[in-house]
Amino acid sequence: SNEEIVSRKYCNDSVNFMKTHNAVIIRPYHAFLRDNTWYVINCDRFAYEQVPETFVRFLDTLENNSDTRIPDVHRKRLERLKLILPSDAQKVRPRTAPPKETEPPVHTATVFVSQRCNHDCVYCYGGGGEYGEPGVMDEETGLKAMDWLWGRKGGLKSIGVSFFGGEPLLNFGLIKQMVDHARRLEAGSDARVQFTLSTNAALLDDTVLDFMEMHDVYALIGFDGPRQIQDRNRPLRNGRSSYDTVIPRIRKLIARRPNQVTLRSTIWQTGDIPLVVREMRTLSPHIFQTPIASPGGHQGEDTFEPTSTRQDVVGALNAAIPDFFASGPQSRPQCPEGLFQLDRF
Repeated sequence: SNEEIVSRKYCNDSVNFMKTHNAVIIRPYHAFLRDNTWYVINCDRFAYEQVPETFVRFLDTLENNSDTRIPDVHRKRLERLKLILPSDAQKVRPRTAPPKETEPPVHTATVFVSQRCNHDCVYCYGGGGEYGEPGVMDEETGLKAMDWLWGRKGGLKSIGVSFFGGEPLLNFGLIKQMVDHARRLEAGSDARVQFTLSTNAALLDDTVLDFMEMHDVYALIGFDGPRQIQDRNRPLRNGRSSYDTVIPRIRKLIARRPNQVTLRSTIWQTGDIPLVVREMRTLSPHIFQTPIASPGGHQGEDTFEPTSTRQDVVGALNAAIPDFFASGPQSRPQCPEGLFQLDRF
């Protein structure tokens, strides 16, 4: 038979398609409804597509019915989303005994060490960094998280931990404990843990910088550019300017660790881009990212509304940085000021 039969394999992560002499995996996906429109995201590739509700209902059927057959119209959409391989790419091979099911290794964990923040960003998708429940992670949970990741690394020689928030440096004590614990786990092993810190830079003092340098912690800094834009988008919690607080700390970090810093400027208005690019050129980060703000920040959709689309940003960056996208919007050309890339949430 040429019809594909579905059987469940990985509970909430994926479904195993069994076709005569073939085995095809549907990759992890997420379906969600926004403004009465359904979208499906390929979680591995961050590819997405607007889909009809019938397709979402079909995916639900795949999860719950082991005898579901895949109509051509749905198979083509699955292929476009790269949730399954195209039919002509499926390799025919003799049926063998079912493979032994093993859990895949985990190579990276993002740890929310703090659900508090000292900034009040207008576009924050995390409710001011609190995600509805303010607080900080305790030592026991943090160390258990590190043990869990180490125990799930399989044969990997390098795994990653990203400290996230809120503002993770509001729980710097736990960060130090987790890094120290990881170094103890590494003793006698050829595997290593690489650390990344996502921060607004307001608490990057010399003690933190020394620690980052000692343990080779990579920094991803949320910074929106010149004073008028940074202070409009990312004021301090008390409403005061954040620019004067963070700019000297960012400069010191880049001076000490020039190849270990990404500056991430969230674009709210297309007209900001020339000013943002000019500011980034003065700072010369290793990597400069420009995600587009999601509409409706935690202050409410009527407070600020982004005016930029992805196409607007590409066009404005192309104008601000000559030949930036000469080889396509996915390229990452080297520039004298650093490595620029277009990114998005």
